Amino acid sequence: MEGPTRNNAYVASSSSIASDFGAFRSACPLKKFAQPHSQLEWSYFQAGPVGDANTIVFLHGTSSTAAAFFYQVTSLSEKGYHVVSVQYPAFSNPLDWCKGFDRFLDEIKCRAVHVVGAGLGGFLAQHFASKYAVRVKSLVLCNSFASTYAFESRAGTWGSLIPVMPATFLRQAMQDTLPQGGFMELSAKQAIDWVGQQMNDLSGDDLASRLSLNCSGSHVEPLQLENSKITILESNGETMVPDELRRQLKLM
Repeated sequence: MEGPTRNNAYVASSSSIASDFGAFRSACPLKKFAQPHSQLEWSYFQAGPVGDANTIVFLHGTSSTAAAFFYQVTSLSEKGYHVVSVQYPAFSNPLDWCKGFDRFLDEIKCRAVHVVGAGLGGFLAQHFASKYAVRVKSLVLCNSFASTYAFESRAGTWGSLIPVMPATFLRQAMQDTLPQGGFMELSAKQAIDWVGQQMNDLSGDDLASRLSLNCSGSHVEPLQLENSKITILESNGETMVPDELRRQLKLM
């Protein structure tokens, strides 16, 4: 059963993630922003009072979409925050991504925002904070990293072939990174299955871009944010991020 809406935000009441998301999307339709002078298009969900001084922007990881944070968008917008969950288009490098995100913030009329980035989203958020510090009020980094050299080393020659690989192969490679088998709570399994289904909506260009950003060696320049404005969140269980990168992130 679909939950009620209030202030353009969906209140979750169903035990099914897909059902909850369907109701959320009815209340908060997906918006689009075509980046000028390019073929790039940003997608995003937005809820809460537009123009609020404390806008929170969520950035997904390698295998996710803007839908990944719909529960958080719901909860925080209900508390009066302006919340945006963004799905970024295919960029070839972090610098171009930062320029694109700068234009996206102009589009949603936000001078500065609080950014929550998961995985690759957190990595890109750090790049943005190092170059556009005035636009970042705070950073929350969830299972993220500040360097991709370890991923580049693991990928080896495979990494250089990503741009020419078929989308079906890239999609399966990303599916294989999701937790598999073993003891797992039902809620966790449902969430993983749902993320896998969302991955089917990603284009070949999106898949190649994200994997390339993950596997092309680069690192974040020193951030110009006070430590009190940076929060690091880590899962207790196994993640895609090696321990060496977790330790490195804490030293940034």
